[in-house]
Parts: sequence; C-alpha cells; structure tokens
Amino acid sequence: MKSGIDARIKLGSVPPNKGKKKLWTGGEDTQFKKGHKPHNYVPVGSERVNGDDYVDIKIADPNMWRGKHLLIWEQQCGHAVPWGHAVIFGDGDRRNFDSDNLILVTRGQLAIMNNRGFIQKDAELTRTGIILAG
Repeated sequence: MKSGIDARIKLGSVPPNKGKKKLWTGGEDTQFKKGHKPHNYVPVGSERVNGDDYVDIKIADPNMWRGKHLLIWEQQCGHAVPWGHAVIFGDGDRRNFDSDNLILVTRGQLAIMNNRGFIQKDAELTRTGIILAG
C-alpha cells in the first residue's frame, strides 16, 4: 500500500537544526560537575574478578586494570612480561599467587598445552607439560 508521499530528503535541502548550538533545554543544573565521581568508582589499588575469573588490580585512573598474577610475576622477576609470552598458574588455580605457581610460557607453548591438555592440577606436572610443548 502506498500513500504517495515521498519522505526522502531532497538534494540541497537545509537541515532544520543548521546554525543552532544547543538542541535541548533544561537539565544543565543536574549534569556532572568537575571532580564528581560516579557511584561505582573504585580507587587505584582495588581488586576485582573479571569475566574470565582472573583477579585484576586497578593500576591507574580512569579504568586501567592489570592482572594480579602479572603484577606479582613482574615484581618478583624485576622486568615486564616479554612480548609473545604469558604467565600461567601451574596448578590451574587462579587464586594461588605463590611464586612457585606462576610460570612464564610462550604463546606457542600455551597453545600446544591447551590443545593437548598439559595444564594439570599439579604445578610439577604442568612444568613437565611445558617441556613436552617446548
């Protein structure tokens, strides 16, 4: 069914809001002020559990988070995690931040270990899996 009305914008037509700076009225008194912090703000150093069940620590504002296991590993080793590497949990428990449980592996080794099921509930068995994936 057709009404016969052509509602398409014609070429060369002028938009109705051309030259206007503000298209709304009211509400300025309730907008955010400088220094306002939202109700869900958390300070730097706070911890959260992300969607992948890893513990993250807030390292800077606004909204900069980093894995707790990465920060602990870097603190113990004195340098950042190299590019192309990952830090895994030897026993598979993402809440065990013991230095013996955090293991640095390459992304290639990690792919092989995940594919073949070499990450075990025991850190020593996982280290053996790293040798096999090597």
